[in-house]
Amino acid sequence: MRARAVIAAVCMAVSAYCADPLEGVWHINGDGAQLEFVQSDATVAALDIEWRDGPDLTIAPGTVIGRAVPSASAGVYDCHIATDPRASDASRRRAAYFKLTMHGADAFALTPYRRDRSISLWRWLPYLF
Repeated sequence: MRARAVIAAVCMAVSAYCADPLEGVWHINGDGAQLEFVQSDATVAALDIEWRDGPDLTIAPGTVIGRAVPSASAGVYDCHIATDPRASDASRRRAAYFKLTMHGADAFALTPYRRDRSISLWRWLPYLF
């Protein structure tokens, strides 16, 4: 009986150590949304972003709205979040891409990737002459 308790304690300690620091329920400031980051069934390293609660009542709790993948830097993740998670067809569902940076154990920041196009005149200068 004692051996089982020791094995259970060791398993819990190892699983807590191996768990990703982003895993769990997070409260988003501003509108009061709750998101949960859980291990993805499809990919070992990825985390699914699930909607738990918030001001938009049309999204069912437990709906996967995006995915976070750890980058090479510790505490930095590449994320994509669906702009309309209610869309039934995957081809109609567009995503917004973010860099998620952990700030300690209890906060993170989402920084959008720059996706607009620009023209550099300095790059075209040699072709003009």
